Amino acid sequence: SLPYSSSSFDTWDALKLTDVNPINSSEVLLIYGWENGTDGSVTNDRERDINNNGGNVGDWNREHVYARSLATPSLTTSNPGPGTDMHNLRPSDVQQNGNRGNLKFAAGSGNSGTSGGGWYPGDEWKGDVARIIMYMYIRYDGNGSSEART
Repeated sequence: SLPYSSSSFDTWDALKLTDVNPINSSEVLLIYGWENGTDGSVTNDRERDINNNGGNVGDWNREHVYARSLATPSLTTSNPGPGTDMHNLRPSDVQQNGNRGNLKFAAGSGNSGTSGGGWYPGDEWKGDVARIIMYMYIRYDGNGSSEART
């Protein structure tokens, strides 16, 4: 269990290890991204400087793939547990994370974006998202919050 934010090793630090770009260790891969940074829009970038995390435009932040607010009750991050589960957290462009919000995932094709009132994660990321959602559903008793009974 890791704290969500702390002065010691936390989920920010873990994401810098788990989602490091295998081609360039000074970058993290951004879920929902598809472009290499040459089009002038940071929102759709696939990579970002590993230390450029926070809450500003051009930063990356922590995306809860299984949206915190869609779990009943919501995934809390005040204590290590379901809301800080590293299997559910991925680096994401701040604006892209905001665009997704708490939309449920929807069918689609191509790049990430809204689709039929939901969010399509993009062709590259749909398998990762499916595995994350399945893990969270099974691990936390179908509601994303309580631990499954064995």
